[in-house]
Amino acid sequence: MLRPPIKSAERVLDVLGLFSQFRGPLRLHEISTALGYPQSSTTVLLKSLMILGYLNYNRAARTYFPSPKVSALGDWISHAIFDEGRLIEMMRKIQTATGETVGLITQNDLYVQYLRLIDSSHVLRFHAPESSMRLITESGPGIALLSRLHPRVIENMCRHINAQRPNPADKVDITLVLKLAKQAGQQGYAFLCGVPERNFATIAVLVPPEAHPTPLVVAVGGADQRITKNKRRIIDTLLGAIKEHQAKKPEDFDHRSHA
Repeated sequence: MLRPPIKSAERVLDVLGLFSQFRGPLRLHEISTALGYPQSSTTVLLKSLMILGYLNYNRAARTYFPSPKVSALGDWISHAIFDEGRLIEMMRKIQTATGETVGLITQNDLYVQYLRLIDSSHVLRFHAPESSMRLITESGPGIALLSRLHPRVIENMCRHINAQRPNPADKVDITLVLKLAKQAGQQGYAFLCGVPERNFATIAVLVPPEAHPTPLVVAVGGADQRITKNKRRIIDTLLGAIKEHQAKKPEDFDHRSHA
């Protein structure tokens, strides 16, 4: 007989299998009930998978949903045969036009998660490991994602972050975050310098919702002097690329160009 699987590994796969079965966001109690696991241990398991970047948590809806990191486990197989998709094509065009690093980023609870990055050819360039996460209040993409939320939701998120920071100097300036989010919503993009890294700047624009289970932004990042100098051109490039992406249908793309 085969040895019984390690319980923790079995439960991880059971959770992922449950999402494959339901093919939609699930709440904590739905997962624990469907799998027959105690709610306390299910909570720990789901939070661990979220921290590792395999699950996305929607605080407002209190639901979990697998992140692209799950599909990326076997993603290379399909990518070796098929093109990487419309959003990746759009990112490539933006990178060619701007020469800077381009990222596709989503919200994961109190964090932003970098799903895909196309690096700049510049020596001094912005880079973050794919699937890595940063606090949502400490990045341009995070401010862009916050701009779609009600101020009370933003304030509540900031308070959750501050509750985990005993040092007053490390606490989030809630008034400033609200101001930046409001400004981003009004102008249609977020522009941040020196955050999360000194001497770097980021311009981020929301991707209009389509069939995405989570909100997305496309961002251009690089040395602050270059980004500031070319700010208007980068913004126009981002907005134009997203508009073109919205107008095109999947069949409009020539898949043979990626062979």
